[in-house]
Amino acid sequence: MKRGSSALFIGLVLANSACTESAPTPVSLELYARGRAVTSALSDGTQLTLSRAELALGPVYLCAGPQAGQNCQTALAEWRQARVVDVLGSGDQSLGTLEGYTGRALSYMHDCGIVSLLTQEVPLVLPAAEELGQRSLELEGRAELAQSGAPTIPFRIALAIASSADADRGQPVVRSSPGQFDAEIGTETAKLTFSFDAGAWLTGLDQSAFWQDAACSADGPAVVCAGTVSQDCASETAVDCAESQQVCAPNQGCQDVITLDEETAAGRSVAQAITLAAGLEVHLD
Repeated sequence: MKRGSSALFIGLVLANSACTESAPTPVSLELYARGRAVTSALSDGTQLTLSRAELALGPVYLCAGPQAGQNCQTALAEWRQARVVDVLGSGDQSLGTLEGYTGRALSYMHDCGIVSLLTQEVPLVLPAAEELGQRSLELEGRAELAQSGAPTIPFRIALAIASSADADRGQPVVRSSPGQFDAEIGTETAKLTFSFDAGAWLTGLDQSAFWQDAACSADGPAVVCAGTVSQDCASETAVDCAESQQVCAPNQGCQDVITLDEETAAGRSVAQAITLAAGLEVHLD
């Protein structure tokens, strides 16, 4: 597995032979994650409440340079594993141990259980992502629409998140921006904590991900929803999903739950928010 941090400690080891005031000292940091309960109000008044939020976190790297990614020539600390994190759990969740050296870390980067490799096009799926059905993220919740009389709609967001573009191949998918992170790793530093607010992943969504009130058109999709009614535009038949205690998923028809993945605009919005480190705070103690 080759990535930007594969030169781990090389620069630091060289520093031992240079005329410096102090040499880097090996350290081990306990890695933790925590989350929070999420009820998120969207810009159009739609209220989302999450009942489940699990993210595959890892591998994780702390970098000496201010720009994570290809410019992370020297990693100060790394954790090459991955674990499933309960993003709704407010308590500290112990994940493992980062091994590294003392020094100033100016950026971080991590994957979401699926690792992009320089040597092959297909990403490597780690066991944590396998636990989530070959995915990085599983969210479940309910959407309450602002309009009167609309049903409460169950939804699920299931995403595989990994670097795919050639320019980003071999790099972790989440990379901090310059100035976003600045921390000193000392001999007394005991732990690194990732704090997640999944509500920040949802702010780009709106009612259209969960509710559709449209009519068939010549150049439109084969199936559209008129509220709770699923309309097959080819056969000109209609079924009221509510009669079977289902919901009408936009452009899909009657479903037990609306599922949003990488093929939907809403799913892509959530994936982008995660890769931009929305709702994520990383701090050392």
